Amino acid sequence: MGRRADLLSGAILLACAVGLCFRAGTLGLGHAGDPGPGFTIFLAAALLGLFSVVLILSTLWLPAKEVQVQPEGIRWGKIGLILLSLVGYGLVLTRMGFVLSTFFLVVALFKGIEGKKWRVAVTCGAAVALGTYAVFELWLQARLPRGPWGF
Repeated sequence: MGRRADLLSGAILLACAVGLCFRAGTLGLGHAGDPGPGFTIFLAAALLGLFSVVLILSTLWLPAKEVQVQPEGIRWGKIGLILLSLVGYGLVLTRMGFVLSTFFLVVALFKGIEGKKWRVAVTCGAAVALGTYAVFELWLQARLPRGPWGF
């Protein structure tokens, strides 16, 4: 089942990546100094396509390994909490703004789901929120949702 599942998932992800690349092209890519609306989507889809090709080729060329997924080892509760966190993030993003929403999401994931110490969760939350803000808002000059406090 392992090889067949890897080939199938790699093919599906590759098809999705190709479709996203074409769709991103219709939005306009711009260039690195002045990215268009499809630029980030295209880069992410191209990376997904690259990983899909690596998965397919490694499945075909490398010796088969027996991998058995044990359903009792999957933590469905954590998966559900992560999905709920991401839905909540999407709902509050425009109201709270990118920086605060991202900070609280990362803190919730690190503390609530992974059980990290508060110091680690808050430090990582601040680093991710401010780092992505710096890259997208300041460097790429992409407009991110601003909260009621203007950031």
